[in-house]
Amino acid sequence: MDGETATVELYCLGAEPLYKAPASYTIQFRSNDGWQDVSGQEHYPLQPMANGRNRVEFPSVDAPGVRIVLQHPPSPSQFRLIELEVFDPGVP
Repeated sequence: MDGETATVELYCLGAEPLYKAPASYTIQFRSNDGWQDVSGQEHYPLQPMANGRNRVEFPSVDAPGVRIVLQHPPSPSQFRLIELEVFDPGVP
């Protein structure tokens, strides 16, 4: 990824009790100073969900890379990220 982005969508598998949505997640971008949290993140829905779209919108960032930092659900559950989409600004 190299360029501007303003939206990230991720999809996680849900098959309880083994697979659940992550407990939380945040989007980071790569800068000359290392990885930093993207400011102004708006998560839809507020709490991550399995078997559905998790969308994050934020003010546009121009960076050579983005990543998602995920917090595991409570043990013994796991999560499985099955799709990740990163969009340019202006993509609905």
